[in-house]
Amino acid sequence: MLDELMGSDRNMLPSERAKRKRHFSDDDVCKNFLVRFCFNGLFDKTKCDLGTCRFIHPDTLKEEWERFPNKGKYPYERDFLATCNRMIADVDSRTKRLKAKYNTDNINTLRRELDETIRKTEEYAEEGKIDESAAMNIKMEAIQAQLKKLEAGAPDGQVVLLPGGEKNVIPCDVCGAAVSRDQISHFEGKQHIGYEAIRAAAAELESSTSVMKPSAQQQQSWK
Repeated sequence: MLDELMGSDRNMLPSERAKRKRHFSDDDVCKNFLVRFCFNGLFDKTKCDLGTCRFIHPDTLKEEWERFPNKGKYPYERDFLATCNRMIADVDSRTKRLKAKYNTDNINTLRRELDETIRKTEEYAEEGKIDESAAMNIKMEAIQAQLKKLEAGAPDGQVVLLPGGEKNVIPCDVCGAAVSRDQISHFEGKQHIGYEAIRAAAAELESSTSVMKPSAQQQQSWK
């Protein structure tokens, strides 16, 4: 079991380790890289930067792993999937909180605008400015309708945007970044592409039989 988790060369001296053929289970090999990709490399120089990976990433060992028939013998795919799911859950939780905050901010903005519109409506009426007062009254009714919609709650955790308002920014459902709806460049950025890769890999591995915990009979056959 320790060989699987830490590598069969864990007790070797560096000189001894250099003499033998490398294996993908060696403790200095990045197991995430073997399975799909190293998470540290996905978000380099972004707000989600995970720093430099302390393990090595040899293509030859990745190819060796890809040819290995009994992947379920090692926990690499299961560990990789667990990390994917944790990162996805973190983003989804953050996105949900941001959407709720944006909706609350929009409600507060509308309430302030409604108060100001009511004040102007009354002011124009007192000054005998009938047309201006009527226009403000129409605006007031529109704001009240929008406010009622917002206070009723956004459907399925969506952000209800203010028409013509400044808050034309929403959290991206894939990566959680705040993005304008017309900001096409966001979808070509490292953070978005990185989380797209994580979500795609997780979906693929969820249906992989090698990710399932091996049975006792399978484990015995590998000895």
